[in-house]
Amino acid sequence: MSASRRIVAWVGPNSTSPPGAGGIQLHLADPGSSGNVTAACFSGTSAKHASLGGGSKGHGVATERAHGVCGEDSRRGDVDISMKTNIVFNMAESQIEAARVEALLDALPDPLSAERIIELNRPGTDLHTHREYEWNGLRFDAPPGVFLPGHTSRMIYDRLFDGRIEVRDRRYVAMGVGLGVETVAAGLAGAREIHAVDVHPDSVATAGRHFERHVGSSEPPVFTPVVADVFDGFPEGVQSDVVTFNPPAVSHPISDDPDIVRNVCVGAPLLERFFTQLAEREILTPGGEVFVVASTTADLRGIVGHALAHGFTPEIRDLHDWQDGVVTHLFRFVRKVVS
Repeated sequence: MSASRRIVAWVGPNSTSPPGAGGIQLHLADPGSSGNVTAACFSGTSAKHASLGGGSKGHGVATERAHGVCGEDSRRGDVDISMKTNIVFNMAESQIEAARVEALLDALPDPLSAERIIELNRPGTDLHTHREYEWNGLRFDAPPGVFLPGHTSRMIYDRLFDGRIEVRDRRYVAMGVGLGVETVAAGLAGAREIHAVDVHPDSVATAGRHFERHVGSSEPPVFTPVVADVFDGFPEGVQSDVVTFNPPAVSHPISDDPDIVRNVCVGAPLLERFFTQLAEREILTPGGEVFVVASTTADLRGIVGHALAHGFTPEIRDLHDWQDGVVTHLFRFVRKVVS
């Protein structure tokens, strides 16, 4: 392959493939054609097993597949199927992974304006009162200072409950546990061990009461309440197979109330500490997963950049557009085991 051509490849769900689609989609940008995509998109479970989507019997099939996945600019008649197939087979896994991550970062949206972020996150007036919350027919009581989950939190605990985030027979850490809905969901889904972590002691105690009420404590899963500032204060030597976090990552202050700041707008630096401590303390087991929810009210590239700096590989597991400028991302991170 000549040095004048640039390969961009990525694996798994992305903006041009259906939700849940897997495999590799390989795009070839041709600088000789003003950067327009001139190759078909390939799909497969790995670089070694990638094949041309839709067949490989002629340029018409190739260009139609390219048009369907890559867009109008890819409808061209000069696709050399054999050359593109060889590119797929000859690319190293590390090259494909690096290109996938680059494409993911490039595709992440910028944060909303400060004015819009503040407008969308105006705090309510009931945080310091007793409130109630219901999920899946279960009742939760929120004492003053304990935050009620929002719609973004459901992206985590609904998936814990239905298995899209698999915790059965696994060790699970709920970071920023708050009211404790995710620990209840994980307990009902069959998690083996659960650590409920929050910097706010009343939240940890509240999560414990709800776990005992809705799951019980007479048999596994083992429930451990932990008051900790991220992982400062987390038990030494404990490891986890799954960690979830819906962080207070809003990138602009919306209040002077320390309880609101703690729950909403600490910002991306909190995620830097989160990934640093995950890596340095080796909390994640080999093959373990980290799920983080963040939206366009936060610095998404900064968050993913912190993860990458500590050896975590990102994937966008799901997206939700709230039709008000906010797009929420559910990220999945894994960390390569260094041999």
